[in-house]
Amino acid sequence: MVSLSIILSTKQESPPSFKPVASEEVIEEETVTKRLTIVCNAVSGYFASRFNNANMELLKGLDGLDEESPDWLCFQKLREIIDHYSGLQINKTMLEMECIKIKSSSVPPPPHSIPNICKLLELKRTIAPTSAEAERSFSTMNRVKTPKRSRLSDERTSDLTLLSHEKELVKAIDIAVIIDKFAESNRRVVLN
Repeated sequence: MVSLSIILSTKQESPPSFKPVASEEVIEEETVTKRLTIVCNAVSGYFASRFNNANMELLKGLDGLDEESPDWLCFQKLREIIDHYSGLQINKTMLEMECIKIKSSSVPPPPHSIPNICKLLELKRTIAPTSAEAERSFSTMNRVKTPKRSRLSDERTSDLTLLSHEKELVKAIDIAVIIDKFAESNRRVVLN
């Protein structure tokens, strides 16, 4: 492929109707602008799908479980979560009564008396704020399972990935103790 700068730098006779209007810098600037526009449109599309109206309403619903929020235990906000996570089998009438009970009481009720709110709070604790931890785990697995280690079993790959991912915990382990326990065990390998 011939670049535009080579075409513009060669001195050829141009027909009388041809008048070059763009210099090399303008062409480069236009190319960069087009590329940036493509990237910005892709990022904008990604954010539009990730933070669409349904997801934003769900996040507002989770805000209803935050004690410091002005919408704390607002039943209308919590309905967004209930409607989205229908598998939780939350009784809406009971949840509304539990919200009133907690707001009107100065002493927190025991968890067994507010099972629906406990389900929602457990849900809030399990939703990850980002996917960074999962991405980090996959990166670790890719470092462990190289082409030379392609025949590793799933269990061995999982164990090595865990050891590689949790380096700080592994450093705290006293290996001498593990070696001593292994040496004390009566382990024989029978060769045929």
